[in-house]
Amino acid sequence: MQSLATEVWSYDKCGYAFMGEQNSFYFHNLSDFSDPTFANQVPIVLDYAIGNQSCVQAQNSNAYLCLPNNTLCTNNTDSGSGGYLCSCENGYEGNPYLSPGCTDIDECEDTHLNDCDGNATCTNTPGSFNCSCNPHYFGDGRSDGRGCNPDQASQISVIKLSLALSFGFVSFLIGVSWIYSFINRRKLIKLREQFFQQNGGLLMKQKISSIDGTSAETSRIFTAEELKKATNNYAENQILGRGGYGVVYKGILPDQRVVAIKKSKVMDANQVEQFINELVIVTQVNHRNVVKLLGCCFESEVPELVYEYISNGTLFQHIHKPLSWLTLEHRLRIAVEAASALSYLHSAASIPIIHRDVKSANILLDANYVAKMADFGASRLVPLDQTQVTTLIQGTLGYLDPEYFYTSQLNEKSDVYSFGVVLAELLTGKKPICLERSQEERNLATYFLVSMKENRLYQILEPRVVKEGTLDQLQAIGELVKRCLCVKSEERPAMKEVVVELESLRKYRKDPWINQQSHEESESFLSDKAPTDIYALSIGPSTGNISGQYSFGSSTTFPLNDNCGYAFMGEQDSFQYSNLSVFSDPNFMSQVPIVLDYAIGTQSCAVANNSNAYLCNPNNTLCSDNTDSSGYGGYLCSCEYGYEGNPYLSPGCTDIDECKDPNLNDCDVNAKCKNTPGNFTCSCDHHFSGDGRRDGSGCTRQASQIPVILGLSFGFLSLLIGVTWMYSCINRRKLIKLREQYFQQNGGLLMQQKISSIHGTSAESSKIFTAEELKKATNNYAEDRILGRGGYGVVYKGILPDQSIVAIKKSKVMDGNQVEQFINELLIVSQVNHRNVVKLLGCCFELEVPELVYEYIPNGTLFEHIQKSLSWLTLDHRLRIAAEAAGALSYLHSGASIPIIHRDVKSANILLDANYVAKMADFGASRLVPLDQTQVTTLVQGTLGFLDPEYFHTSQLNEKSDVYSFGVVLAELLTGKKPICFERSQEERNLATYFLVSMKENRLYQILEPRAVKEGTLDQLQAIAEFVKRCLRVKSEERPTMKEVVMEL
Repeated sequence: MQSLATEVWSYDKCGYAFMGEQNSFYFHNLSDFSDPTFANQVPIVLDYAIGNQSCVQAQNSNAYLCLPNNTLCTNNTDSGSGGYLCSCENGYEGNPYLSPGCTDIDECEDTHLNDCDGNATCTNTPGSFNCSCNPHYFGDGRSDGRGCNPDQASQISVIKLSLALSFGFVSFLIGVSWIYSFINRRKLIKLREQFFQQNGGLLMKQKISSIDGTSAETSRIFTAEELKKATNNYAENQILGRGGYGVVYKGILPDQRVVAIKKSKVMDANQVEQFINELVIVTQVNHRNVVKLLGCCFESEVPELVYEYISNGTLFQHIHKPLSWLTLEHRLRIAVEAASALSYLHSAASIPIIHRDVKSANILLDANYVAKMADFGASRLVPLDQTQVTTLIQGTLGYLDPEYFYTSQLNEKSDVYSFGVVLAELLTGKKPICLERSQEERNLATYFLVSMKENRLYQILEPRVVKEGTLDQLQAIGELVKRCLCVKSEERPAMKEVVVELESLRKYRKDPWINQQSHEESESFLSDKAPTDIYALSIGPSTGNISGQYSFGSSTTFPLNDNCGYAFMGEQDSFQYSNLSVFSDPNFMSQVPIVLDYAIGTQSCAVANNSNAYLCNPNNTLCSDNTDSSGYGGYLCSCEYGYEGNPYLSPGCTDIDECKDPNLNDCDVNAKCKNTPGNFTCSCDHHFSGDGRRDGSGCTRQASQIPVILGLSFGFLSLLIGVTWMYSCINRRKLIKLREQYFQQNGGLLMQQKISSIHGTSAESSKIFTAEELKKATNNYAEDRILGRGGYGVVYKGILPDQSIVAIKKSKVMDGNQVEQFINELLIVSQVNHRNVVKLLGCCFELEVPELVYEYIPNGTLFEHIQKSLSWLTLDHRLRIAAEAAGALSYLHSGASIPIIHRDVKSANILLDANYVAKMADFGASRLVPLDQTQVTTLVQGTLGFLDPEYFHTSQLNEKSDVYSFGVVLAELLTGKKPICFERSQEERNLATYFLVSMKENRLYQILEPRAVKEGTLDQLQAIAEFVKRCLRVKSEERPTMKEVVMEL
């Protein structure tokens, strides 16, 4: 055999090569390729044999090629030219020519390679395998032989023995189970009693008993057991929603009342009394448009609140459905109801309540689509002798009052601003904040005000709203929204005024034939022609409905010979035409008897139903008496629930097939929808059980039945004897499995792969720790090991086995969709190498929340040292620390392999090491910026007082956002004042604003710390202050870069 490669590629790319026998083809020159024989056939090797000797002859020669172990030699009998071939013996595989040759096949590993019976054990042997029957079975163990048959006598003996042995332990087992259950129950009762007292249950009881019986009845204290049963042990399918203040479950009480049960967040023990006082007030709130708080439970670690159940979801969901059912009338009605609720809370409740988180997601719609104001998780009570209170900022981005954000002064007008955003949302159908929209349109409140200013209101309104409203009406609503969104709270209307204005705006009516746009009806139930210019069209009793503002009417198309003519619809006896002079009548010019509303006849439904003139179709219709202010009586017809159509004309009201439109039914994804007359049913698919409803018990997969075996008693006995050991093993295995699950879920495998793909040095610095290592390092996360708590987790001091001290940070729960991004960012940050940046040493993925391990910095935060009553910081120290922190940020922005924006620069995130050298820490909010981008769009994160206002309003993050925050740190270093302090006067509350105003009014030296004034020169301090001023500019492009900051410092 010979390998032939003709290397002609460099000069002849049309060349080729083939494999042939050495002596069968000789290449002379290019003329060989024009040989006709070569054109038809080439001597390619298609089969082979070794030599021309037989196996016996070759074995006695030195040229025998078959390996000695587990091989077979076969004589070649195909070509007649002799030779031999080598192959592996049966039960072996591999290359019989080359070492290690033929190796044993383990037939037991692959069930296709052995024929052992299902009740037999396979044992591998060299070149073969054995099948042996399991204990209590007999036979040859082969599925194609006698197999393995049960040994009846042996089985009966084992059963007797196991029953006899287990019987003696039955009483012991019952006793152990009872004691274990009793101890656990006692522990649970003690724990619930502890939580009841800790969460203020006794105080709540006392408050309830001090108010009258009716109120006390509405403020019930539930037990933990009641709520556990009501929620089916807090089953996942009972979850109605998750919010900023807890998780809400659907519950069914013993009296079959459906309620919403809300698990609140952990409460500060110092605020128990205030929490109870507020809870008592809120339970006494009684308004048809406020979700009623029915009671609470204090026996859990976190108090649970019980509200009335509201079935039709949130206003937000209905506004942003692809095909929303909300007409303009519906929107205005819901707005009036929500405004009434807020007006009641502000001015009619016994103590004024500011909601503080008004948004469309907190306006629920009940079974009749009546609005209910919900979610008082952020609400604050306002004492009657105060108009505002000072609070930490809470609320939802897009709805948050900018004045409240900047001053922390909360008053009822903060709710008015948020309600203005809800009104804008109702009118436009747009979300309050949408990062997918252009920058101009991103913030709905700003976009709405700009559109009003530029007279572009109708361009941003939802088409249906424009179609259904009048110009005056929509303009008036727009002006009301504009007033609600005024930046200054004193210029906004009170909620009382909002209610009055919205009520008056609802009274606008729009006749079907008056429209800003041309509109033509597609059907005409009454028609006639007349040669005269004016003609009275009689409306008989069989006339039906047409769609539009008024349900009863006629065609709006009136063909007239005279182009100056017009038509109107009036009652027959209210207008009589005699001649053209009637149109010169001054009374006719000022008023025309137009029909704006109607009812059929003057009889009630009950009377008309017994007469021949009853117009309601007999099938699936409802009759309602006319009760408006006219006093004429009469009745109206409408379709029953679940039907649609014309209730007056055949075929009348027809069934709505809710199953065709998923928005009309609430069947679970694992259920089938079946239409029924006027309704629908949901039935779970095969192998699922439940009521089939998304807002019910849904459809859950049925557990398969586990077969009962005769040897249960023996296993039961074994379990009893080794209960402690097995319990420990199971828990350990669960923990290992859980850690493996978290490891994968949190991206541990991805991190390992990334680490192995980068150089050794980097990999060494990015260690993956086990949960056990960190548990030992923190002494099982002991309280005395806590170094601090921040917005992104809790930090513990840890000591590793090599005695190195580290800081271990438990981060918040991570979204599963962001695992890969988290790992990529973690890898980049772990490779950050700068003397003024806290080093990330590694991480642990074996817990529900990933834990990060940083180098330990012993001397606390810069914030602590600035705010000490006798700070050791000289002006030189302050400037050195500022320069070091600026150097770190400059490195992150422009020196790291991928630019990093810190996003939470503040003095509490600048640590001081053993030599008081500054270290930039806490990258919990950091974002990587691709090298080809200058900014990224994010949800706003940061700390009040340090947050860049441009970033807050636009959600556009760039490196200059860190520059603004660093400017606040510099101001803090110079003045010794906190960035936000509610104890200072309103003018001085925000340090950044106060610093700039002082600079403008030439009062700089009045706000600087005395020691800084004493140690610095006038020129030096003025220069630093001017520099701080540049960092704090509102427009980011006018701020310096961190490189420039380092140079100047």
